[in-house]
Amino acid sequence: MSSLSRYEVLGPVGENHFARYFRGYDTVGERDVCIIEFLEKFRKNEDRWHQIWQQILSAGRIKHDYMVSVYDYDRERGRVVTELMQGSLRDLPPASLQDTELVRTVLYRTLETLDYLHSNQHPHGDIRPANFLYDVAGQTKLSYSPGIALGGQIPRREKDHAFLAPEMFDPSFGPVGIGVDLYGCGMSALSMLLGDDFSKKLIGKAVSDDVAWQRFHRDLNSHPSVRELVPHLPRDMEAVIQKLISKKVEDRFTSIAEARALLIRPEVEVRIQVDDVKPVAEKKKTGSGPPQAFLNPTADIVRPQDREQKLKQKKPRPVRDWLNQKLKNPLVMGLVSACIVAMMMFGIAVVSVYKEMKSPIPV
Repeated sequence: MSSLSRYEVLGPVGENHFARYFRGYDTVGERDVCIIEFLEKFRKNEDRWHQIWQQILSAGRIKHDYMVSVYDYDRERGRVVTELMQGSLRDLPPASLQDTELVRTVLYRTLETLDYLHSNQHPHGDIRPANFLYDVAGQTKLSYSPGIALGGQIPRREKDHAFLAPEMFDPSFGPVGIGVDLYGCGMSALSMLLGDDFSKKLIGKAVSDDVAWQRFHRDLNSHPSVRELVPHLPRDMEAVIQKLISKKVEDRFTSIAEARALLIRPEVEVRIQVDDVKPVAEKKKTGSGPPQAFLNPTADIVRPQDREQKLKQKKPRPVRDWLNQKLKNPLVMGLVSACIVAMMMFGIAVVSVYKEMKSPIPV
């Protein structure tokens, strides 16, 4: 862990079932960061906290291009410092995510990342749109996660149950393991394709209801047909998503590699159009996931070292502003350039005459 003083905490931004999220600034690296602080309940028992901390370090050592990067650790405060992303897919208007090739891109990147995580014996455990993050280039990355179990126990989030696997509620569906990631991946892809109709078509309610979602996950007779829900979906995507959302663990893929083998790689990776992003209206905080942890990271933030500069920028400068406005005109810019050249030539001529006057006259 680097010096604790290098990170400035700029304010709380969200909380989920295992941590609180803060906006921060790295004064040494001069970059915005996300500070994840694990909840106090995980740190009360020193033996259990030691076990959890080893998991945290192990998760942070796994590097992948499609995963959020981990920068630093602070065991004493229970903090992990990561890169700060621009937003999450959950915060975007659902209609903006229904493009089939965008879903293919996100699904393919997520499966590739999960394949790497699972090869390192590290299930993510929290796959859902809130944890599909995008950067300034509009590319998606998977959020940091310490894993399914923390210190031998599985903390289950209190909200956002639409993406929880059936075995998280009922062990008769199978053992808790990598299948949790498979199910979450499939339900996330389906939610993107259906947009605003996701809850209505699957649980019969316009607004997501966690109790209704629990009933849906536990009901073997409520297994949805992807072909009926999204009639024009390419066959490879239909087959992959259909198997991913199988209720029983044994009916899903045995590995991520199987799913990747069926899914055709996108010819061109479709990105989130960051410049056009207009997040959905702020909703009441649910306590699940980091809803605002990565959204508009520099909005309304004034760092201590920037305050003086901010004040200077607010001072009126009428002459400078007038000149800037005039110089935008090509004709004015041309005249100014000509004047500058003429003045330089005049200066050169004056210097030449002066040198001639100073030079001795030959007798």
